[in-house]
Amino acid sequence: TLNAKGKDLTPLDLIKNQVFKNYHREPHIDEPNDSWKQIIENSKEKNLKFLNYFWASKYKKVSDRKIYKEFIKEASKGDFNYNSFLNDLFNDSKIFQKITNPQSNDWNKQGEFRVYVALDAIQVFNIEVANSLLISLLREYENKHISLTYLSKSLEIIEKFHFNNNAIMSGRSSGLDTMYSRISRDLFNAQDKHSKHKVIDDMIKKLKNKLPTSEQFKTNIDNKLYYSSNNTKQKKLVQYALKRLEYEKQNYNVELKDISLEHIYPEKFDENWEKIGDKYIQNIGNLVLLDKSINSKIGNKKYSDKQKTILEESTLITTKDVFANNTNWNIEKIEERKNSLIEELYGI
Repeated sequence: TLNAKGKDLTPLDLIKNQVFKNYHREPHIDEPNDSWKQIIENSKEKNLKFLNYFWASKYKKVSDRKIYKEFIKEASKGDFNYNSFLNDLFNDSKIFQKITNPQSNDWNKQGEFRVYVALDAIQVFNIEVANSLLISLLREYENKHISLTYLSKSLEIIEKFHFNNNAIMSGRSSGLDTMYSRISRDLFNAQDKHSKHKVIDDMIKKLKNKLPTSEQFKTNIDNKLYYSSNNTKQKKLVQYALKRLEYEKQNYNVELKDISLEHIYPEKFDENWEKIGDKYIQNIGNLVLLDKSINSKIGNKKYSDKQKTILEESTLITTKDVFANNTNWNIEKIEERKNSLIEELYGI
Protein backbone atom coordinates (compact mmCIF):
# COMPACT_ATOMS: atom_id res chain seq x y z
CA THR A 1 0.00 0.00 0.00
CA LEU A 2 3.01 2.32 0.36
CA ASN A 3 5.89 3.09 -1.95
CA ALA A 4 9.56 3.58 -0.99
CA LYS A 5 8.86 7.18 0.07
CA GLY A 6 6.08 6.14 2.45
CA LYS A 7 3.35 7.56 0.20
CA ASP A 8 0.25 5.79 -1.03
CA LEU A 9 0.87 3.74 -4.14
CA THR A 10 -0.04 5.58 -7.33
CA PRO A 11 -1.75 3.87 -10.28
CA LEU A 12 1.68 3.79 -11.92
CA ASP A 13 3.13 1.95 -8.88
CA LEU A 14 0.30 -0.56 -8.98
CA ILE A 15 0.68 -1.18 -12.70
CA LYS A 16 4.43 -1.56 -12.23
CA ASN A 17 3.82 -4.29 -9.66
CA GLN A 18 1.63 -6.20 -12.11
CA VAL A 19 4.09 -5.78 -14.99
CA PHE A 20 7.06 -6.94 -12.92
CA LYS A 21 5.11 -9.91 -11.58
CA ASN A 22 3.89 -11.10 -14.99
CA TYR A 23 6.69 -10.03 -17.34
CA HIS A 24 8.25 -12.90 -19.29
CA ARG A 25 11.96 -12.55 -18.43
CA GLU A 26 14.95 -13.61 -20.46
CA PRO A 27 18.35 -14.72 -19.06
CA HIS A 28 21.08 -12.08 -18.71
CA ILE A 29 18.75 -9.19 -19.61
CA ASP A 30 17.73 -6.78 -16.83
CA GLU A 31 14.16 -6.37 -17.95
CA PRO A 32 11.62 -5.05 -17.12
CA ASN A 33 13.78 -2.99 -14.77
CA ASP A 34 15.78 -1.14 -17.45
CA SER A 35 12.73 -0.12 -19.46
CA TRP A 36 10.83 1.01 -16.37
CA LYS A 37 13.72 3.20 -15.23
CA GLN A 38 13.79 4.84 -18.66
CA ILE A 39 10.02 5.38 -18.63
CA ILE A 40 10.32 7.25 -15.32
CA GLU A 41 13.30 9.24 -16.64
CA ASN A 42 11.48 10.19 -19.84
CA SER A 43 8.37 11.39 -18.03
CA LYS A 44 10.22 12.77 -14.97
CA GLU A 45 7.91 14.48 -12.44
CA LYS A 46 4.98 14.13 -14.86
CA ASN A 47 4.96 10.32 -14.87
CA LEU A 48 1.40 10.00 -13.56
CA LYS A 49 0.17 12.53 -16.11
CA PHE A 50 2.04 10.63 -18.81
CA LEU A 51 0.24 7.43 -17.81
CA ASN A 52 -3.09 9.25 -18.10
CA TYR A 53 -2.25 10.62 -21.59
CA PHE A 54 -0.95 7.22 -22.71
CA TRP A 55 -4.09 5.48 -21.50
CA ALA A 56 -6.41 8.08 -23.04
CA SER A 57 -4.62 7.83 -26.39
CA LYS A 58 -5.17 4.06 -26.70
CA TYR A 59 -7.83 2.79 -24.34
CA LYS A 60 -10.20 5.17 -22.58
CA LYS A 61 -10.34 8.64 -21.04
CA VAL A 62 -10.62 8.08 -17.27
CA SER A 63 -9.52 9.80 -14.08
CA ASP A 64 -6.16 8.90 -12.52
CA ARG A 65 -7.76 6.90 -9.74
CA LYS A 66 -9.62 4.67 -12.21
CA ILE A 67 -6.69 3.82 -14.48
CA TYR A 68 -5.51 0.82 -12.45
CA LYS A 69 -9.01 -0.68 -12.48
CA GLU A 70 -9.14 -0.22 -16.26
CA PHE A 71 -5.67 -1.73 -16.57
CA ILE A 72 -6.77 -4.88 -14.71
CA LYS A 73 -9.72 -5.17 -17.13
CA GLU A 74 -7.37 -4.99 -20.10
CA ALA A 75 -4.86 -7.39 -18.54
CA SER A 76 -7.60 -9.97 -17.98
CA LYS A 77 -8.23 -10.24 -21.72
CA GLY A 78 -6.83 -13.34 -23.34
CA ASP A 79 -4.68 -11.51 -25.90
CA PHE A 80 -3.04 -9.11 -23.42
CA ASN A 81 0.76 -9.34 -23.35
CA TYR A 82 2.72 -7.71 -20.50
CA ASN A 83 5.94 -7.54 -22.52
CA SER A 84 4.19 -5.76 -25.39
CA PHE A 85 2.43 -3.41 -22.98
CA LEU A 86 5.73 -2.40 -21.38
CA ASN A 87 7.29 -1.87 -24.81
CA ASP A 88 4.37 0.37 -25.84
CA LEU A 89 4.65 2.37 -22.62
CA PHE A 90 8.41 2.71 -23.13
CA ASN A 91 8.08 3.91 -26.75
CA ASP A 92 5.37 6.41 -25.88
CA SER A 93 7.44 7.77 -22.98
CA LYS A 94 10.13 8.70 -25.51
CA ILE A 95 7.47 10.47 -27.57
CA PHE A 96 6.20 12.23 -24.45
CA GLN A 97 9.71 13.53 -23.79
CA LYS A 98 9.84 14.96 -27.33
CA ILE A 99 6.55 16.74 -26.64
CA THR A 100 7.35 18.17 -23.22
CA ASN A 101 10.98 18.99 -23.93
CA PRO A 102 11.22 19.70 -27.68
CA GLN A 103 14.71 19.61 -29.18
CA SER A 104 15.38 20.65 -32.77
CA ASN A 105 17.89 17.82 -33.28
CA ASP A 106 15.05 15.31 -32.80
CA TRP A 107 13.56 16.63 -36.03
CA ASN A 108 16.40 16.86 -38.53
CA LYS A 109 14.96 15.01 -41.52
CA GLN A 110 13.85 16.99 -44.57
CA GLY A 111 10.70 18.97 -43.70
CA GLU A 112 10.57 17.93 -40.03
CA PHE A 113 11.73 21.24 -38.54
CA ARG A 114 8.15 22.55 -38.86
CA VAL A 115 7.13 19.83 -36.38
CA TYR A 116 9.68 21.07 -33.82
CA VAL A 117 8.45 24.68 -34.15
CA ALA A 118 4.86 23.61 -33.43
CA LEU A 119 5.78 21.42 -30.44
CA ASP A 120 7.92 24.22 -29.01
CA ALA A 121 5.07 26.71 -29.43
CA ILE A 122 2.59 24.48 -27.57
CA GLN A 123 5.00 24.45 -24.61
CA VAL A 124 5.11 28.27 -24.69
CA PHE A 125 1.31 28.31 -24.37
CA ASN A 126 1.60 25.93 -21.38
CA ILE A 127 -1.11 23.71 -22.85
CA GLU A 128 -1.26 20.08 -21.67
CA VAL A 129 -4.81 19.24 -22.70
CA ALA A 130 -3.68 18.12 -26.17
CA ASN A 131 -0.96 15.72 -24.95
CA SER A 132 -2.90 12.50 -25.56
CA LEU A 133 -3.51 13.58 -29.15
CA LEU A 134 0.10 14.69 -29.61
CA ILE A 135 1.31 11.28 -28.40
CA SER A 136 -1.03 9.56 -30.84
CA LEU A 137 0.00 11.75 -33.79
CA LEU A 138 3.74 11.33 -33.22
CA ARG A 139 3.33 7.59 -32.63
CA GLU A 140 1.50 7.17 -35.93
CA TYR A 141 4.13 9.22 -37.76
CA GLU A 142 7.05 7.29 -36.24
CA ASN A 143 5.32 4.04 -37.21
CA LYS A 144 4.94 5.44 -40.77
CA HIS A 145 1.13 5.23 -40.54
CA ILE A 146 0.60 8.93 -41.37
CA SER A 147 2.61 11.21 -43.64
CA LEU A 148 4.80 14.13 -42.60
CA THR A 149 2.38 16.42 -44.46
CA TYR A 150 -0.51 15.25 -42.29
CA LEU A 151 1.52 15.42 -39.11
CA SER A 152 2.52 19.01 -39.93
CA LYS A 153 -1.07 19.98 -40.85
CA SER A 154 -2.44 18.59 -37.61
CA LEU A 155 0.19 20.25 -35.41
CA GLU A 156 -0.29 23.56 -37.24
CA ILE A 157 -4.02 23.68 -36.47
CA ILE A 158 -3.46 22.64 -32.84
CA GLU A 159 -0.84 25.39 -32.51
CA LYS A 160 -3.07 27.98 -34.19
CA PHE A 161 -6.12 27.04 -32.14
CA HIS A 162 -4.37 27.27 -28.78
CA PHE A 163 -2.54 30.47 -29.71
CA ASN A 164 -5.86 32.09 -30.56
CA ASN A 165 -8.12 30.44 -28.01
CA ASN A 166 -5.83 30.18 -24.98
CA ALA A 167 -2.79 32.42 -25.34
CA ILE A 168 -4.68 35.43 -26.74
CA MET A 169 -8.31 34.92 -25.75
CA SER A 170 -7.66 33.14 -22.41
CA GLY A 171 -10.39 30.70 -23.42
CA ARG A 172 -11.25 27.65 -21.37
CA SER A 173 -10.11 24.17 -22.38
CA SER A 174 -13.04 22.31 -20.81
CA GLY A 175 -14.23 19.48 -23.01
CA LEU A 176 -11.14 19.56 -25.20
CA ASP A 177 -9.37 16.76 -23.31
CA THR A 178 -12.35 14.45 -23.98
CA MET A 179 -12.45 15.46 -27.65
CA TYR A 180 -8.69 15.08 -28.09
CA SER A 181 -8.57 11.66 -26.41
CA ARG A 182 -11.45 10.43 -28.58
CA ILE A 183 -9.62 11.59 -31.73
CA SER A 184 -6.45 9.92 -30.42
CA ARG A 185 -8.21 6.57 -30.17
CA ASP A 186 -9.92 7.01 -33.54
CA LEU A 187 -6.49 7.60 -35.03
CA PHE A 188 -5.01 4.59 -33.21
CA ASN A 189 -7.86 2.29 -34.27
CA ALA A 190 -8.07 3.41 -37.92
CA GLN A 191 -6.97 0.50 -40.09
CA ASP A 192 -4.94 2.16 -42.84
CA LYS A 193 -3.17 5.40 -43.79
CA HIS A 194 -6.14 6.74 -45.75
CA SER A 195 -8.47 6.22 -42.77
CA LYS A 196 -6.00 7.82 -40.38
CA HIS A 197 -5.63 10.84 -42.66
CA LYS A 198 -9.44 11.18 -42.72
CA VAL A 199 -9.46 11.28 -38.89
CA ILE A 200 -6.96 14.16 -39.06
CA ASP A 201 -9.02 16.00 -41.72
CA ASP A 202 -12.09 15.77 -39.49
CA MET A 203 -10.09 17.02 -36.49
CA ILE A 204 -8.81 20.02 -38.47
CA LYS A 205 -12.40 20.96 -39.43
CA LYS A 206 -13.55 20.74 -35.80
CA LEU A 207 -10.78 23.00 -34.52
CA LYS A 208 -11.25 25.53 -37.30
CA ASN A 209 -14.92 25.80 -36.36
CA LYS A 210 -13.93 26.51 -32.75
CA LEU A 211 -11.56 29.38 -33.56
CA PRO A 212 -12.52 32.85 -32.23
CA THR A 213 -13.39 35.51 -34.81
CA SER A 214 -10.78 38.01 -35.98
CA GLU A 215 -12.65 40.79 -34.12
CA GLN A 216 -12.53 38.83 -30.85
CA PHE A 217 -8.83 38.19 -31.45
CA LYS A 218 -8.13 41.87 -32.17
CA THR A 219 -9.70 43.14 -28.95
CA ASN A 220 -7.24 41.15 -26.81
CA ILE A 221 -3.94 41.92 -28.55
CA ASP A 222 -2.96 44.96 -26.46
CA ASN A 223 -3.54 42.97 -23.26
CA LYS A 224 -1.55 39.93 -24.41
CA LEU A 225 1.25 40.98 -26.76
CA TYR A 226 3.45 43.54 -25.02
CA TYR A 227 6.89 43.65 -23.46
CA SER A 228 9.17 45.99 -21.56
CA SER A 229 12.12 45.37 -19.26
CA ASN A 230 9.81 46.30 -16.35
CA ASN A 231 6.87 44.23 -17.58
CA THR A 232 8.12 40.85 -18.82
CA LYS A 233 5.05 38.66 -18.20
CA GLN A 234 4.23 38.25 -21.89
CA LYS A 235 7.81 38.18 -23.21
CA LYS A 236 7.80 34.52 -24.30
CA LEU A 237 4.47 34.94 -26.08
CA VAL A 238 5.71 38.02 -27.95
CA GLN A 239 8.88 36.16 -28.94
CA TYR A 240 6.78 33.25 -30.16
CA ALA A 241 4.52 35.49 -32.27
CA LEU A 242 7.38 37.33 -33.97
CA LYS A 243 9.46 34.17 -34.40
CA ARG A 244 6.53 32.39 -35.99
CA LEU A 245 6.23 35.10 -38.64
CA GLU A 246 9.98 35.02 -39.23
CA TYR A 247 9.96 31.23 -39.58
CA GLU A 248 7.29 31.55 -42.26
CA LYS A 249 9.40 34.08 -44.17
CA GLN A 250 12.41 31.78 -43.84
CA ASN A 251 10.33 28.76 -44.98
CA TYR A 252 11.33 26.94 -41.79
CA ASN A 253 14.84 26.46 -43.12
CA VAL A 254 16.75 28.19 -40.29
CA GLU A 255 16.54 27.78 -36.53
CA LEU A 256 16.32 31.16 -34.80
CA LYS A 257 19.08 31.25 -32.20
CA ASP A 258 20.73 34.15 -30.33
CA ILE A 259 17.75 36.38 -31.03
CA SER A 260 16.53 39.15 -28.71
CA LEU A 261 13.59 41.55 -28.61
CA GLU A 262 14.27 45.12 -29.63
CA HIS A 263 12.13 48.20 -29.02
CA ILE A 264 12.30 50.32 -32.17
CA TYR A 265 11.26 53.36 -30.16
CA PRO A 266 13.64 52.98 -27.17
CA GLU A 267 12.45 52.25 -23.65
CA LYS A 268 14.62 55.00 -22.15
CA PHE A 269 13.84 58.52 -23.30
CA ASP A 270 16.54 60.05 -25.45
CA GLU A 271 16.81 63.46 -27.08
CA ASN A 272 16.92 61.72 -30.47
CA TRP A 273 13.30 60.70 -29.95
CA GLU A 274 10.03 62.52 -29.34
CA LYS A 275 8.49 61.50 -26.01
CA ILE A 276 5.56 59.00 -26.19
CA GLY A 277 3.64 56.93 -23.65
CA ASP A 278 4.72 53.55 -22.27
CA LYS A 279 1.70 51.80 -23.81
CA TYR A 280 3.14 52.48 -27.25
CA ILE A 281 6.72 51.61 -26.32
CA GLN A 282 5.81 48.14 -25.01
CA ASN A 283 3.25 47.47 -27.76
CA ILE A 284 4.03 44.63 -30.18
CA GLY A 285 3.86 47.16 -33.01
CA ASN A 286 7.05 48.69 -31.60
CA LEU A 287 8.84 45.36 -31.12
CA VAL A 288 11.05 43.44 -33.54
CA LEU A 289 13.37 40.45 -33.34
CA LEU A 290 17.03 41.34 -33.52
CA ASP A 291 20.29 39.43 -33.77
CA LYS A 292 21.94 39.74 -30.33
CA SER A 293 25.21 40.71 -31.99
CA ILE A 294 23.53 43.84 -33.38
CA ASN A 295 21.43 44.77 -30.35
CA SER A 296 24.31 46.26 -28.37
CA LYS A 297 25.39 48.36 -31.36
CA ILE A 298 22.21 50.35 -31.83
CA GLY A 299 21.09 51.14 -28.26
CA ASN A 300 19.08 54.39 -28.19
CA LYS A 301 20.46 55.70 -31.47
CA LYS A 302 18.15 57.73 -33.67
CA TYR A 303 15.93 55.87 -36.09
CA SER A 304 18.02 56.52 -39.21
CA ASP A 305 21.14 55.08 -37.52
CA LYS A 306 19.25 51.97 -36.35
CA GLN A 307 17.82 51.61 -39.83
CA LYS A 308 21.24 51.72 -41.49
CA THR A 309 22.81 49.14 -39.16
CA ILE A 310 19.89 46.71 -39.33
CA LEU A 311 19.52 46.84 -43.10
CA GLU A 312 23.24 46.22 -43.51
CA GLU A 313 23.78 43.54 -40.87
CA SER A 314 20.58 41.78 -39.77
CA THR A 315 19.71 38.29 -41.02
CA LEU A 316 16.02 38.62 -40.07
CA ILE A 317 13.64 39.20 -42.97
CA THR A 318 10.67 40.52 -40.96
CA THR A 319 12.86 43.02 -39.08
CA LYS A 320 14.56 44.29 -42.22
CA ASP A 321 11.13 44.70 -43.87
CA VAL A 322 10.03 47.07 -41.08
CA PHE A 323 13.07 49.30 -41.48
CA ALA A 324 13.09 49.10 -45.28
CA ASN A 325 9.46 50.23 -45.51
CA ASN A 326 9.50 53.10 -42.96
CA THR A 327 11.59 56.25 -43.28
CA ASN A 328 10.65 57.38 -39.74
CA TRP A 329 9.03 55.98 -36.61
CA ASN A 330 6.21 57.41 -34.46
CA ILE A 331 2.90 56.52 -32.79
CA GLU A 332 1.09 56.26 -36.13
CA LYS A 333 3.69 53.83 -37.44
CA ILE A 334 3.42 51.70 -34.28
CA GLU A 335 -0.37 51.48 -34.59
CA GLU A 336 -0.13 50.75 -38.30
CA ARG A 337 2.31 47.89 -37.73
CA LYS A 338 0.29 46.49 -34.84
CA ASN A 339 -2.79 46.25 -37.08
CA SER A 340 -0.73 44.58 -39.78
CA LEU A 341 0.61 42.04 -37.26
CA ILE A 342 -2.93 41.29 -36.05
CA GLU A 343 -3.92 40.30 -39.58
CA GLU A 344 -0.81 38.14 -40.03
CA LEU A 345 -1.03 36.45 -36.63
CA TYR A 346 -4.74 35.68 -36.84
CA GLY A 347 -4.12 34.14 -40.23
CA ILE A 348 -1.41 31.78 -38.92
